[in-house]
Amino acid sequence: MRQNFTLDFLKSNYTSLYFLGITILYWLDTVVFNPIVILSFVILIYQFITKNTKVGIYYAIVIFLVTFYLSFAFLSDFHKISIFDNNAMRFVFYGTLLLLSNYIISILMLLKFVKIENNKNEE
Repeated sequence: MRQNFTLDFLKSNYTSLYFLGITILYWLDTVVFNPIVILSFVILIYQFITKNTKVGIYYAIVIFLVTFYLSFAFLSDFHKISIFDNNAMRFVFYGTLLLLSNYIISILMLLKFVKIENNKNEE
């Protein structure tokens, strides 16, 4: 019974858990006080507690737009690479992986909350 609950929890919240993990990793990696990261963390915790679909929809859209902006920053830095060594290969690999993951998870999160909102409106 316990394992089934954990699996159901992970299945239903994997999008939010992904962004929560990314936020915590970024927060632990930087020493600088960043209010945007703290706000993102608070919104995700609020989302977990209240299960507010509108907040989930807005958060997914914001994450998608931020990832779109980061794509341009990534391409700008990629354009500056003059020697394609190990560090450049890691930058390209992990940057592309992060951007694609963020795009996919934000779209899945948006679809999930739009579906829940539509189901609520039909009732």
